[in-house]
Amino acid sequence: QAEEMRQAEEMRQAEEMRQAEEMRQAEEAARLAEEERLKEDEARRQAEERRQAELEARRRAEEKRLAEEAARRQAEEQRLAEDAARRQAEERRQAEEQRQAEAQRQAEEVAQQAREEELAAALAMEESEPATESTPSDIQYYAAAIDGRIRQFWLRPAGSRRDLSCTVEVQLMPSGDVVPNSVRVVKGSGDPGYDRSVIAAVYKASPLPVPSGRLFERFRDAHLVFRAENR
Repeated sequence: QAEEMRQAEEMRQAEEMRQAEEMRQAEEAARLAEEERLKEDEARRQAEERRQAELEARRRAEEKRLAEEAARRQAEEQRLAEDAARRQAEERRQAEEQRQAEAQRQAEEVAQQAREEELAAALAMEESEPATESTPSDIQYYAAAIDGRIRQFWLRPAGSRRDLSCTVEVQLMPSGDVVPNSVRVVKGSGDPGYDRSVIAAVYKASPLPVPSGRLFERFRDAHLVFRAENR
């Protein structure tokens, strides 16, 4: 009986050891399975993160492409607008030049017609009246009158010397009006500002006091000496 009891105890202990080993192996298998599941979950998480990063990169690349395309389109629109503005400015400039050229041509035609009429009148007067010789005093009188008229409108440039003098050529109509764009400096003073002030005064003083008849021909293309020291 004792031997039977010993054998039964050994068998019970062996069964417990077997069950314990099976439980250990089952727990180890469960641990390994959990580790494998965790690894798979981490791999899936990392794959999802890579996918999201790729999507974000593609989104940013698309936004950059669209921004660059919008910038190119805006730059092209600006270039076209600037080209149109330059073209319109050039057209306005050409139109203004044509207008000024036409105005000058018409003024020259008027001046030419006036000169022809004056010349015809002078010729008629020569035929109907005895010739008279103009005296130097007559010429000096009108020259002084013209100089005085111009000085009424002359403004001395700031800082200009008082010993300056310039000679300008001016074309006059029988009415005394200055022919547009006819005044030019033939002998400058050396001070461009002074010369410009004299030209401006001549235009502002128009019409100038001029004689009539044949004596006017002495003033039609006049050379006027303007001295600052006379002011």
